[in-house]
Amino acid sequence: TIIPVPGTEKYTIEIGGGRDEGINVVRTASNRSDQEDSTTRFVKSIHLKALSLLPCKLRPEQDNGRAAKWGRERRFRIWHSSPTYWGMSGFCYALRVKQLTSSIDVEVNFEPEKKSLRSKLGYSEEDLRKLKSLLEETYTGGVIQDDKTFIGMRVTHTSDVLDNSLAEKAAVTLSEIIEAITPVVNKFEDERTKQEANP
Repeated sequence: TIIPVPGTEKYTIEIGGGRDEGINVVRTASNRSDQEDSTTRFVKSIHLKALSLLPCKLRPEQDNGRAAKWGRERRFRIWHSSPTYWGMSGFCYALRVKQLTSSIDVEVNFEPEKKSLRSKLGYSEEDLRKLKSLLEETYTGGVIQDDKTFIGMRVTHTSDVLDNSLAEKAAVTLSEIIEAITPVVNKFEDERTKQEANP
């Protein structure tokens, strides 16, 4: 029995269609070579499993459709359709796949871009410091990412191959991070909005 998951209408689910007789998740429309390769199918399987583990109200509805090439890695971004501060360059989650010399890293990230937070949401350096502190308090199982581009949270899983076991671990982590961080970010933004309206 396949239980419908909101936000996954654009996927076709194939049972037993892969080498490991698992679940393949296939986007129905594609005109890019990297849209349906093995890495994209792998991160989509993580995404779909994570959605099934989340309460309906916390399931992100949007993604960028493929594991896009980003430097030497591949990145698949996921975000809520509302409020508007969620977006591909705003508050979003990401799955990154990195091929190393003798292993593969799959990173589960919450990675808003600092540039977008500053330019679109009017974040000050104090706001960024408060967000960082909030993330440290909210999810203790990850590593804080604070560099020139991003401020967020990262959890890394390492394996020799992109298999079902790695996908399962990453999916559980993604669902845990979303469940922990989404309500906290929404509350943080609500409070910022109220403070700006009543300085």
